[in-house]
Amino acid sequence: EEIEKIKKEAEILQKKMKKMKIKLLKIKSFIICPLEFNQKTKNQSKIQLELFFIKKIEKKFLKESSKVLFLCDRVGKNFIKKADRSHFPVALSSIFGKYLREIFIKKQNQFFQKICPSIRLVSGYRDHLTKKFIKETQKIREKINLPDVCFLRKK
Repeated sequence: EEIEKIKKEAEILQKKMKKMKIKLLKIKSFIICPLEFNQKTKNQSKIQLELFFIKKIEKKFLKESSKVLFLCDRVGKNFIKKADRSHFPVALSSIFGKYLREIFIKKQNQFFQKICPSIRLVSGYRDHLTKKFIKETQKIREKINLPDVCFLRKK
């Protein structure tokens, strides 16, 4: 049932992209270690954080291709406020990023639930359940030698 729903939504997306003459060439992503994130973003404003990630993404991906790069609030070299509301490719990249995050959180939940089945599934956002999850997994993380600096993001 869920797979059929995804297939239907994918068909709608393909038709919309074809109508708008948008061709998806490649999707790429990368993971940044919480330790690196925390070190490089300490005492940074939101704009500075965005620039940090944009520079990291450009360094990693733009050397491979001169194609236009779409990010959540950016098209090519231009910033556009809330671009995901007015530019379909930007919305698509935003959705892709959120989807990857959901996959990661699901895998993280599954990992800890295998060790301790009573641990509740969490969203990974800074809510009370996630805070409880962090406390409940502390001893497990210590046992498997996963330091807080490699598990928790500060911002």
